Amino acid sequence: MTADNKLQFKNPWGCEHPLPMTAADFKRLYTGIDSNQVPKDEQRRPPKKK
Repeated sequence: MTADNKLQFKNPWGCEHPLPMTAADFKRLYTGIDSNQVPKDEQRRPPKKK
């Protein structure tokens, strides 16, 4: 959430992210949202070495 109470989304597969939007705009534009469980810091895998 931004300082002005807008929802902030990030595209995990790219570098282009949607602009922040109000909850009312989200409800008007989308029918729902799906997400995977976000692991806690201690459960995250270290990055793969090349």
